[in-house]
Amino acid sequence: LIGFGDLASLIVGLGFVLARFVFASWLLPLMLVASVIVGSLLGASLDFLVVVLFSVILAAYDYSAVFFTKHMITLAEGLQERKAGFMIEITNKSQARNSNENATVGVKTKINLKAEKTEGFESVKLGTGDVVIPLVVTVSALRSFGLAAAIFSLFGSLAGMFVLLSVLSKKKGYLPGLPPLVGGALLGVGIFWLVKILSGF
Repeated sequence: LIGFGDLASLIVGLGFVLARFVFASWLLPLMLVASVIVGSLLGASLDFLVVVLFSVILAAYDYSAVFFTKHMITLAEGLQERKAGFMIEITNKSQARNSNENATVGVKTKINLKAEKTEGFESVKLGTGDVVIPLVVTVSALRSFGLAAAIFSLFGSLAGMFVLLSVLSKKKGYLPGLPPLVGGALLGVGIFWLVKILSGF
């Protein structure tokens, strides 16, 4: 951890691990904190071109693993059965009410994104990698080009999430999360440079 010695970092890390097992209700916030830390450290440590190559390769792998080899789906289902994987579940409250189910935000054990209903998405599971990798792009853009580039990258990722939710509102099944999220983040940086060039700054 930045600003900590090796021993202090070890203690803090062990504390997070122990808290995950002792306080089950802390799992979601702990997972989010860990994802932010990992994404921030990687983004701050890698050059932007390296990040672009790294994220594009992972997005292509994610796409292939879901639509072609399908081993990501097999892995996700196996993790769910064993309750061994981490997922963030985002629930559509209106859809949950329509189906007489409680709207909750919790942690599930699936990888990538899955829509549970055909009429509007009811439940979306987002893997930690789908959070970390776009964050790596955004932090690297911040480090390399400044705050404005990071903001464009962030809004690009949000646009990618909107596209995913739009698709999930019309169909169910597994979808790879990284292609639209990473693509949106990179597109945001590209738009930043386009605006910068056209504005003459």
